[in-house]
Amino acid sequence: MDDLDLGQTVRGFTAGQKVFERYTLKRMLGRGGMGIVWLAQDGELDQEVALKFLPEAVMGDRSAIDDMRRETRRARELTHPQIVRIHDFLRDSRMAAISMEYVAGDSLSNRRIDQPLKIFEAADLHKWVEQLCTALEYAHSQARVVHRDLKPANLMLDAHGDLKVTDFGISAMLVDTTTRVSKQAGSSGTPVYMSPQQMMGEKPAVTDDIYSLGATLYELLTGKPPFYTGNILIQVQGKTPPCVMERRREFGLENTAPIPPEWEETIAACLAKDTAQRPQSAAEVWARLNGNPIPAPSVSSDQIEAPVAPVEEPVSAPVRSNSGKRIAAVVVAALVLVGGGALWYFGVREPARLREAEQARLEAVAKEERMQAERLARAKAERERDEAAAAALEAKARAQAAQEKAARELAEAQRKIAAEAARRAEQADARGSLIVRTVPEGADVQVGAVASGKAPLSLKRIPAGQHLLRIRRAGYEDWEGNINVPVGDFEERTVKLVRSEGSVELTSTPSNLEAEIRCARTEGDEPGPNARVVRTPIKLNLPTGDYVVTFRREGWVDQAQSLTVARSANLSVAGDFGPNAARVPVAAAPVPVVKAPPPKVGVVWKIPGLDLEMVPIAPGEFDMGTRRSVVTSVASVGVFRNRTHMKVRLTRPYWIGRCEVTQGQWEAVMGNNPSRFRNMGANAPVENVSYTDALSFCEKLTERERQAGRLPDGYVYTLPTEAQWEYASRAGGDGEDEGKMELNGWYDDNSDKSTHPVGQRLANGWGLCDMRGNVWEWCRDWADHFPGSQATDPEGPASGRNKIARGGAWNRDDGYCTSCTRGQFTPAKTGPDIGFRLVLVSGRSR
Repeated sequence: MDDLDLGQTVRGFTAGQKVFERYTLKRMLGRGGMGIVWLAQDGELDQEVALKFLPEAVMGDRSAIDDMRRETRRARELTHPQIVRIHDFLRDSRMAAISMEYVAGDSLSNRRIDQPLKIFEAADLHKWVEQLCTALEYAHSQARVVHRDLKPANLMLDAHGDLKVTDFGISAMLVDTTTRVSKQAGSSGTPVYMSPQQMMGEKPAVTDDIYSLGATLYELLTGKPPFYTGNILIQVQGKTPPCVMERRREFGLENTAPIPPEWEETIAACLAKDTAQRPQSAAEVWARLNGNPIPAPSVSSDQIEAPVAPVEEPVSAPVRSNSGKRIAAVVVAALVLVGGGALWYFGVREPARLREAEQARLEAVAKEERMQAERLARAKAERERDEAAAAALEAKARAQAAQEKAARELAEAQRKIAAEAARRAEQADARGSLIVRTVPEGADVQVGAVASGKAPLSLKRIPAGQHLLRIRRAGYEDWEGNINVPVGDFEERTVKLVRSEGSVELTSTPSNLEAEIRCARTEGDEPGPNARVVRTPIKLNLPTGDYVVTFRREGWVDQAQSLTVARSANLSVAGDFGPNAARVPVAAAPVPVVKAPPPKVGVVWKIPGLDLEMVPIAPGEFDMGTRRSVVTSVASVGVFRNRTHMKVRLTRPYWIGRCEVTQGQWEAVMGNNPSRFRNMGANAPVENVSYTDALSFCEKLTERERQAGRLPDGYVYTLPTEAQWEYASRAGGDGEDEGKMELNGWYDDNSDKSTHPVGQRLANGWGLCDMRGNVWEWCRDWADHFPGSQATDPEGPASGRNKIARGGAWNRDDGYCTSCTRGQFTPAKTGPDIGFRLVLVSGRSR
């Protein structure tokens, strides 16, 4: 039976998890014969152990659990320095495992692969084979336990280089139990190491482990087990593998040390088909490998026959009578006759009988030899017949595979011909669509000789094929490249433009003075860098545009100079506070803070230095929720659609972010980046933030902009209410049919399991991007049912347990990524699928 898939073993384990109220998982060590193995810390004994978790198929069967419990008790009796100790059998309501000694080393299987020729020499294995034979002899003769799955992968080397045998009886019992539970055919052990008797399901015996020992040595010395391809069952039953040196020659391993004759003979004996022809113990294997006398097998008392005691004939007393002489004569005559008869019997008859018996014995021996020869001939004929049958089956399989390959190649050729015909048929109207976006937007885009316009530029039914794309924008480097428009499909390209720069060197007399450089206007009227305060001398790279440099020295009047930075310019500006410079006669009056004017209704609001645009939303009315009677949910999250709707009236204008807040914008305000998907770049949405984190960002941004005089009085940056979010997402529609998610947002069918940079999907009717998919977006409302059939400027209940999130995410299907789907999360909830979007409103709301 093959190893169970990892999916059939108990799921959900993570590092740091505590199981069985005692063990803390540290890392997964790998997959065992039947299950997964974790390194864990035993909290009771303060030591590391290995936990082998059982498959789910075994967990659900009480009889299987009883079998494993009994086998674990047997394995616990094995106390040998070369055998991995079994500690305990553990079980609770959802998992079961076997606790065992942790060996901090590698297996002989992996150690072989690390060798220069991928094989060991006999001298390399001498120490480990001795330890292995000692362990097997102990298990067989004293503990009366057979391993049943001996192979290089179950032979571990500890930190001292000593061998440890693992899975004594455990993995074989797991296979037996899982075979019975899952109704799959199988047998204990790994087929390429199994004896013919074990493969046929006979009662386990010591000679099964002897066969597996021979197969293991064969693999360690040649790189492959005796039989490793084709029909393993037939080969194990009737085919004799080549010797070790011959197999090495087959694999091209010529420059290797010769295998000692004792090792070749012993390995061949271990692999004998007949159990009687194999070594009968591990001790015998070790003796043969070293050319020592074979130890005498232990003989039990019931095999010893008791000696037979001699029988004494009774002696007759002498007969006394009056006719003594006559009787004596008769006795003498009788003695003469008896003596003659005895002489004839022992001199003539007995030698002849012995000759006849010897002749019969010789004839019986000859007959037995003839019968043995006939049996060997029959066995050879059967073996040759089986080999011929196996070869025929392999030839048939190869022929069938060749036919199937030819059929596949023919079908592929036909498919290519049909595709080429379709392509040629479409060439008469070979057109496609193109969407070109730029960061920032508004660049001039020229698509070959086909069309031109401002980014984002959307073109439909233009000639398919390759076009030269040219992009220009004031204050940015020109961009040029090729783009391929597919036939009958659309191509989308986003180009991030690079700002043009020049250099400015600031010096002063004396040096080490404070200098403030402030951007008055950047080329292209894009937001420039905030004011920077530096110390002279210094050289700065700045975006092209107009700047004011102010040099300051305590007790002197500030010196301000204007300059224009052009592309690749190298400018020098100096402040001179020498003896002729003007000093400050009195304390200078504080500079009044310039307050920003309120935002204009209907005009996009930009946050300087963050490249963050906010779209104006006018007051209006809409139906919030859906009339559809649909409810979907996710365990422990509470994502659902409203089954009711209400008429909502919004009386105040507000501005909402064109896109979700990005990682770069978060880092510019907060100074860190909590996102899981940092590899997606600064323009990907920030995620892994809680409701509290998002609100902190809003408060810090509000304070920063207010101190800089860029935030109008009475306005704050905050999170949208649920009503504000849904109204903006619908963009004047009813929200029941919102178009294809393939074009509008990132979700589970197109996201490749990750967020994506904002603004790459089509915007809605009001110019807002990523309202559907990418990441969930926090709203200010506490979760609750709608208050009634109608409401004005609703903000949800005053308190609650969960906050609302909207819009779905990259890991949800399109049924969740709608304008009316509501998500509920605790305010402290974080995750790689939760982010937020800003709003600018007048007044402060909770």
